[in-house]
Amino acid sequence: MKALDMSGVDPLRWAEVRERVAVVVAYLTINGPTEDDRMDHAARLGLGRTQFLKLVRAWRAHETAVAIAGAKPKREKARTGWRALPPASEGVMRETLERLGPDVRPSVATAAVTAALKAKGLQSPDRSTVWRRLMAIRRDRGYVADAGDVVVAECRVRLPVLADGTISMPSLLIAARASDGRIAAALPLAGERPDMSGFAKAALAASRSGCLTADRAFAAAFGCVEGVRQVGPGTARTTLSRVVGRRLGRLELQFNRTSRPVERLLRTEDDRPLDLADARLALENAIAQHNEARGGSRRFRLL
Repeated sequence: MKALDMSGVDPLRWAEVRERVAVVVAYLTINGPTEDDRMDHAARLGLGRTQFLKLVRAWRAHETAVAIAGAKPKREKARTGWRALPPASEGVMRETLERLGPDVRPSVATAAVTAALKAKGLQSPDRSTVWRRLMAIRRDRGYVADAGDVVVAECRVRLPVLADGTISMPSLLIAARASDGRIAAALPLAGERPDMSGFAKAALAASRSGCLTADRAFAAAFGCVEGVRQVGPGTARTTLSRVVGRRLGRLELQFNRTSRPVERLLRTEDDRPLDLADARLALENAIAQHNEARGGSRRFRLL
């Protein structure tokens, strides 16, 4: 069987979906399967007869991973609408944030949204709701004033990766264009410091004027380029968050150094950590999706 296209499937369910497909394909190779065959293959996936046959029908109809993934309801309890706002409030908040632009500080955005809604007698959101809407605008529009052409900073991706028996979140060094938030280069930071020459070359190539804002911890990779503005790690990460937003595709980014148990990212019993190969593929797909949404190419490879 050819490699599965996992587009549209949560990376945390890739291992489970591959297992489902393998069992379903094995079942379909049986000439005249009996009831015992059906129950045996269903038991391999921990499913009942009816649910297993639903998977079989989904595979026969589509032969896609996303169809198999959707053939079984998620066991994670769906969020209720406690964060939802009335449409009128959402509209005023969106208009206010669009007017302020992605470069506005979250505290200023919250104050402006609250004032605009209060003036119309509408329900106001909490700060976290305004922050999420602002991050969505940054994801869609990019741009931070005075950041130069490219921002270079490190962030972590909230994706559980299993390597050497330990689950951790990957760290990426990212070079993003300040004008639109497209990612020009991304380099995994694992173990010893990787070769930075290719990353620096790609970051400089994405700069029209040679002006970059870079975390000083990585600025040495750019040699004597005069246009590199060195800033502290916190400033660099904050600037990057304002350029790219809080997500790459469906993967959430973490720009602070807060330590949280990474196992909490496995939210359902079907979620599994990724191996290094799948993690790399998931990151490349997420960045490609992010760049495409910003008007860029769908093709992307990590360095």
